[in-house]
Amino acid sequence: MLGWRANSHGSQNQEDHGHLQQEGIELKEETPKQSIIRKLGNMRFKSAEITVISEKTSLEGKLETPGTLNLMGMFEGDLKAGTCEIFKDGKAVGSVEAENITVAGHFEGEIICHNLLAISKTAAVKGRVAYGTLTVEPGGLLEAEVFQFESADTKLLPFNSRKIHSEEK
Repeated sequence: MLGWRANSHGSQNQEDHGHLQQEGIELKEETPKQSIIRKLGNMRFKSAEITVISEKTSLEGKLETPGTLNLMGMFEGDLKAGTCEIFKDGKAVGSVEAENITVAGHFEGEIICHNLLAISKTAAVKGRVAYGTLTVEPGGLLEAEVFQFESADTKLLPFNSRKIHSEEK
């Protein structure tokens, strides 16, 4: 089925075709594909911003993105993102701050993860790590000075090397 499209600011209904021709507005037939493209072009999408550093890419410096960073290549410097994913062949050296961080590759430096830090079985994380929640798969390497953020729900108990926490009252 073909539709009609006005070439200026006019109505786009087929019924208005005769009226628009009388007003001197030129109409063109629109294919279904053109109609879909036009309609999609008028829509506003709420899309998550995704930044990709591909396998053969190496970047150095400072990078900030409100969305997700997928690191498959090499990054050296300061990185701040909503979510950071370091893939199996990815490598980051420097500092990373994000709400959620997943490491399957190599990281060396300082991580500040406000929510979930997930370290997969193929990952190697070295340096200093601050996290909200931490998961480490068997085989994943975490060789770091580790700190957990204190939440409103969970209070950290001070470590006492002389007593086991369950014995304290």
